[in-house]
Amino acid sequence: MACSGFYLLRNNTNSLKACRRAVNIRKRPRVRLDRQSYSSLHRSVLKRDGWRCQRCGSSVGLEVHHITPRSQLGPDAEENLIALCWDCHRRTHEPVPSGPRWRIVSSMLVRSR
Repeated sequence: MACSGFYLLRNNTNSLKACRRAVNIRKRPRVRLDRQSYSSLHRSVLKRDGWRCQRCGSSVGLEVHHITPRSQLGPDAEENLIALCWDCHRRTHEPVPSGPRWRIVSSMLVRSR
């Protein structure tokens, strides 16, 4: 099987998986905690943070956020985790606009408040 871009575009994502296996390419090393250990870590982070979002102080819809993302090899360690409400967690993961156009828009938003 040829692992060409044309072949991958014509076919589904299973082709990409087959090509990765054929060439022996891994996305990243997988290290996962078992469910019980992660649940215990999750609870200890929420308890440490006083069962409150560390951004807005809400106690509703709390989630645990990795400060250094796992995709950047951030550890599943208490020092790398923080309690955030679902809204602050979503905002944390939103892309941050930049550039001269954004500066104009952001200055307009500040003036309108």
